[in-house]
Amino acid sequence: MRSWIPLWLLACAGCGGGSTSAVDAAPGADGGSADYPYTLSPTAPGFEVSWRSGTLDCTMSAAQMAASDAAAVTVGASTIYVGWKQVAGNNQDPFIARVDDGTVTWCIAAEAQAPDGRAYGVVWDGDATLYAVYSTDGGGSALDGHGGWLPAYGTIGSGGGPKVAVIAKHDPATGAIQRATFVPSQLASSGKVNTLAPRALTVIAGGAVEFLGEPAFTPLNPDRSRMCVPDSEYPRGYRVRFPADLGTPSCADTETCSLVTTPCAP
Repeated sequence: MRSWIPLWLLACAGCGGGSTSAVDAAPGADGGSADYPYTLSPTAPGFEVSWRSGTLDCTMSAAQMAASDAAAVTVGASTIYVGWKQVAGNNQDPFIARVDDGTVTWCIAAEAQAPDGRAYGVVWDGDATLYAVYSTDGGGSALDGHGGWLPAYGTIGSGGGPKVAVIAKHDPATGAIQRATFVPSQLASSGKVNTLAPRALTVIAGGAVEFLGEPAFTPLNPDRSRMCVPDSEYPRGYRVRFPADLGTPSCADTETCSLVTTPCAP
């Protein structure tokens, strides 16, 4: 499998840890590839961004974390890592850790329940604002129940199995999840959860959180309505902007679908 280096990380002054491994990572995570309609907005000053799907777990020392392929952002003497590991047979769990002055300050599993979870990226300002991006293929995990726009895997319908994105806001002092929203698509026929893979995330000017994803039919408007007409339209890309608390988005759009209610300004 090929490995892509996100152009938005190469172009972003001060972005930390910015390459993408070949492990389940979205190509062209800047959104600027020829077949993807959106380019990620510039990162707000003071924030560091890393996008990579690599290995991390809480048995690792600080030196092992530094040598791993996990996503990592460094501010001063502090580094935040996010990654995932195959555990307990077939299960995959995502992890997030903080290292200060070469010592692991904390490390937690973002979820360690039955669903498979992976970690993709991290955004941090070196202070109180820390976001991480995960995926999961089911509900009933520690990612559920933290408020946000869609606070659980099954918020828009039943069904486990399709991989969807999760954006979590963490406490940088402890790693605890403060807020989280799921970002799924929805099946037209049954209203069940459908696939939406993460592609990129950043914090933009004003503090909004911008997410890019790869949706199956059909992504959602901020009011949770469907963006696409069944049997005649299929989405191309997905862009959504959340407030800092990951509540109801201010805008969301996809190309080729006609039911977009609140498109994002360029």
